[in-house]
Amino acid sequence: MEQIPEIQWEKVNELRAAIRNGEFRIHPERIAERLLAEAHALLQSGQSGEAENK
Repeated sequence: MEQIPEIQWEKVNELRAAIRNGEFRIHPERIAERLLAEAHALLQSGQSGEAENK
């Protein structure tokens, strides 16, 4: 059974306060870069699996 990570309540409360105060910034460039990196990694792992099955 997977271990559930501990909740970092201090960080949660900091984020809540930033959102409430209108100080929370979303960085679409960072989100896009990470999504692309994850998609690339998934595609690479899928391609290596296809090569082994042939």
